[in-house]
Amino acid sequence: MSKNVKKMFKSLLGLLFVAATAAQAQDPHISQFYAAPTHLNPAMTGLFNGNYRATSLYRSQWGEVLQGEQVGSFRTIWAGADIRIPTGQGYIKNNAISVSLNAMNDKAGDAQFGTTQMGLGLSYMQAIDQRARQFVVVGLQGNFYQQSFDASALRLGHQWSGLAYDANIPITGDQLFLNFNESQTYFDASAGALWFMKGRDDRTNGYVGFALHHVNQPTIDISPVGNSDVAKLPSKYVVHAGTRFPIGRQFDLMPKALAMAQGTSKEIMLGSDVRYNFDRYDLNSNSFRFGAMYRLVDGVQSESLVLLTGIDYNGLNINIAYDVNLSRFSPATATRGAYELSVIYTGQFNQRQPTRLACPSF
Repeated sequence: MSKNVKKMFKSLLGLLFVAATAAQAQDPHISQFYAAPTHLNPAMTGLFNGNYRATSLYRSQWGEVLQGEQVGSFRTIWAGADIRIPTGQGYIKNNAISVSLNAMNDKAGDAQFGTTQMGLGLSYMQAIDQRARQFVVVGLQGNFYQQSFDASALRLGHQWSGLAYDANIPITGDQLFLNFNESQTYFDASAGALWFMKGRDDRTNGYVGFALHHVNQPTIDISPVGNSDVAKLPSKYVVHAGTRFPIGRQFDLMPKALAMAQGTSKEIMLGSDVRYNFDRYDLNSNSFRFGAMYRLVDGVQSESLVLLTGIDYNGLNINIAYDVNLSRFSPATATRGAYELSVIYTGQFNQRQPTRLACPSF
């Protein structure tokens, strides 16, 4: 990318930050949405084959494009842990109560606009047929948020002379940013439900989930205007689905889909993984996967192609994803977008006599 294009791209990112600050805020993007399960749907709490799970995810966007520049990249860190406690006996032995704790930190741009979130979730899973092959899960989550940014670090349009930035030009008194509230806290709630089924061979399963985030639509106004009606965080609606089925002796296909709507923003992700099972006699254990997902925004606009790969080994799951930028910014970014790394560990309280519990495949 040429120096001039980089400078123009920096200015554009600054304008995007200003627009996002003035408009209704949106939640951060995560391409490996199944690797941040309770961020996707509170009903995903406890949906794993084990007694406990620890999850972490790191995402960096525009880092390659802005390398060597003073503009900060867009970074998201998510971590969570949940415990699944089986209840019931007989055919309902897979019923379970689960509890989760999660945290997220998101920073973006020159002013390091940051969001820190901590959430506590609870879910209940109930078998709905005598064969214990179909289940319904309901979940709730309460969240605490803290947001902040450094207004003095902003680079505004009047501080640029041609293509050069002049730090000696002050942010004048008529700039609204000087009066912004640079830190705030708020609480909100999320709710979700999920149905899933499993086949006789454990390799065949499917699920459909729905979640509603920001149920109470908290006020997140950082401007001095204080118009609470305009500054309410819009609720986010999420519908997601997926399935797994064998396509060979050791290969499985895992299609998945996600649709989200928040305020005026809409997003759809469609794609699939191919899973290779290492052990031909235990086809639900160690494996390697690769796949791709296509992201659309606002209905029909191409945003990115997500390429991903991962490995499962003895309860440890490691995945890497890369977003190839297909949006209108692709000429300036040379199609470079974001990368993600996720690490998930699932364990049993009794390793000598592990319990196989019902759950869909993600």
